[in-house]
Amino acid sequence: MSATARAPVGLAPDLPTPPRLLFVTGEYPPMRGGVGDYTHILSRTMAELGASCSVITSRAARLGGPPAPLDPEVRPTMPSWGWRDLPLLLRAVDDVRPDVLHVQYQTGAFGMGLAPNLLFPVLSRRPSRPLLAVTFHDVKEPYLFPKAGPARRWANLAVRGWADLVYVTNGHDLAAVDGPARVLPIGSNITRVPLAPEAPREARARLGLGDTDFALGFFGFVDEWKGVDALVDAAEQLWADGRPLTLVFVGGARAGGEPSWPPYERAVRARLEQSTGRGRVVWTGFADPVETSARLQALDAIALPFVEGACYRHGSLMAAIEHGLPIVTTQPDARERALEAHGIAPLADGENALLVPTRDSAALASAVGRLIDYGALRAAIGAGALRLAPQFGWERIARTSLAAYDELRAARR
Repeated sequence: MSATARAPVGLAPDLPTPPRLLFVTGEYPPMRGGVGDYTHILSRTMAELGASCSVITSRAARLGGPPAPLDPEVRPTMPSWGWRDLPLLLRAVDDVRPDVLHVQYQTGAFGMGLAPNLLFPVLSRRPSRPLLAVTFHDVKEPYLFPKAGPARRWANLAVRGWADLVYVTNGHDLAAVDGPARVLPIGSNITRVPLAPEAPREARARLGLGDTDFALGFFGFVDEWKGVDALVDAAEQLWADGRPLTLVFVGGARAGGEPSWPPYERAVRARLEQSTGRGRVVWTGFADPVETSARLQALDAIALPFVEGACYRHGSLMAAIEHGLPIVTTQPDARERALEAHGIAPLADGENALLVPTRDSAALASAVGRLIDYGALRAAIGAGALRLAPQFGWERIARTSLAAYDELRAARR
């Protein structure tokens, strides 16, 4: 059983009576996407604490099976998210009549549409309205019309300006959001599942890995901003040096299969097919969360060379921390390090990760080589990553949110 599928525990005695919550999100399982997974896990965790949750999302989420215990009421109502869809969205909100409406905002998940941006200004004019909350999973501006210019910036200001509660998940977005915001990091969408002692070795065998193979993982979709080309450069350097490295791409299977691969992914795959290490590359494909957790635990280390530096907005990094993996990633910039002032411990080179400059494949290869050579270093980095995990725990995220809702609802009363 997945660690997220626990029995309900009823109302937590140290929390106020939870309100009726409505989440609005552009994606939700079975749609594949980090914001959808985030909303699913958060709503289930809040249900464990006694909250009643509903979700308004896209019609593509209708393909799911029967709800599991603690799952929210899901309303896959929206055919799209353009400004013409706003009346439908308002009717769906009115049907639920929530105490708190919380938008999980990511521009791409809403198809660059404007309906979520207009929702708060309209609701705020009503004499009786829910508490309005938003979590910015990014602060990219939606598309309005050609040459929209400053009007696109207004679209996100409308969300932030009319919200009673504004969260960002990372230092990059904290620096970019226009106005005050609270910081609440995301958790891992893949919960670490406790395994029997022999299970990681069995998972390695399912992936075709031998006992002497050093399994270096990459988790998630192959996108340019994740620096996968630098990872391939580093792997080729290590293969040229005769290192027993196997590159394991965990997950990252796009719903449309090969026809949906973007040009960058096609180029990476073609390059690996022609590489001297082509027999040492594993593509795992999609799996359920339990098997994905087992695959992550089968790795010896993970490399996440983000082009703009490591950032706590990335679910793949959160999963690596959750699983206590030895992490090699790129150095966070000053925006991310500023989170320490908000009580969020940063990545620290040699303590909970090995940090290398961005786009530096030689430094990346050197760091991975150190992990291959020194088992004690792997153990220390993995243990350090695991010590970071509690600050990204789902119960902490849920309790923080519920307490903030109650604080602001009391102030309004």
